[in-house]
Amino acid sequence: MVDRFATMPAGVAALVLGRTAGDLIRAGAAVAIMIGLGVLLGLRFPGGVSGAVVGTGLLLLACWVFCWLGAMTALLVRGTEGAQYGVFVVLFPLTFMSSAYVPAESMPGPLRLLAAYNPITALVDAVRACFDAGAGASTLLPAVVWLLALTAVALPLTLRRLHRRTPS
Repeated sequence: MVDRFATMPAGVAALVLGRTAGDLIRAGAAVAIMIGLGVLLGLRFPGGVSGAVVGTGLLLLACWVFCWLGAMTALLVRGTEGAQYGVFVVLFPLTFMSSAYVPAESMPGPLRLLAAYNPITALVDAVRACFDAGAGASTLLPAVVWLLALTAVALPLTLRRLHRRTPS
């Protein structure tokens, strides 16, 4: 399938960029539906509209980063099952070793240390702060730095791998 697109006059990067942009649009629609239903059922944002917008933007940025990580994984392994398992094997433990389910302060020492430097913890804490009371720079900065660092790794590796896979 990729070979077919490679013969077109578009750049090879446009293939993956289009895919990740499409995934981002679908995720944005899903988030909008969930927030809309939540508001209809009584959800309120103590952080105000600006906090909700920043928190939603942060979620969508994270979605875009994870789309790039998924694309990179898909290009590194063979088959869709390998790509799904590759992402799952990394995200599953990261999520459970974060503050997504329990506060990091209640974790035992070594796990608390892992949670403190976990990108999922930074993201969850920042989004919660945005939705709850409005987040300050000290809460947003670690999440944004993690997301930009992951993008700085995944995006060029994905494009490099795609260039190697497609005929010139």
